[in-house]
Amino acid sequence: MTPISMADEDVFLFLTAPDRSVTARKCLSGFRKGDEGSRSMIDESNRAFLARLESVFQDASQPNWDGYNALPVSQTTLEMARFFLDLFPATLEKPDVSVHPDGELAFEWYYGPRRLLTVAVSEFGRLSYAAMFGNKEAQKHGTEYMLGKVPDEISSALRRLRFEVQPAV
Repeated sequence: MTPISMADEDVFLFLTAPDRSVTARKCLSGFRKGDEGSRSMIDESNRAFLARLESVFQDASQPNWDGYNALPVSQTTLEMARFFLDLFPATLEKPDVSVHPDGELAFEWYYGPRRLLTVAVSEFGRLSYAAMFGNKEAQKHGTEYMLGKVPDEISSALRRLRFEVQPAV
């Protein structure tokens, strides 16, 4: 059994293997809703980021949104993008958001010159990614699919960018 503390009531839930996923989802749902009086800085950051994501979606939700015949971002793409972001811890720094002309939403984590990860999310859960790790030879790119977790290739690229020490220039 795994104890989990719910900060709002100091209640401990003891989850067993058979009911872990259902109970865990209920706990997460409660934490996400929260009450207005107990919002943290992380909650505010998440709210601002989600507002930005919604704004980008609204700006690109019509055909030809860029004046060059770009495809619109669908509601399904927005939901897939939200699902993708929900797979990360709330404490992870928020990426920049953009839209590709093919109707995909893209997220970019920037860690300095030639140190970034870009992931484009399609309405089918396809994740096209590209990463640079400081020099021209250190690059990674590919396509993965969301299957209930962040694909290993993407999480390892992000981990490398966040924690790998760079030599002084």
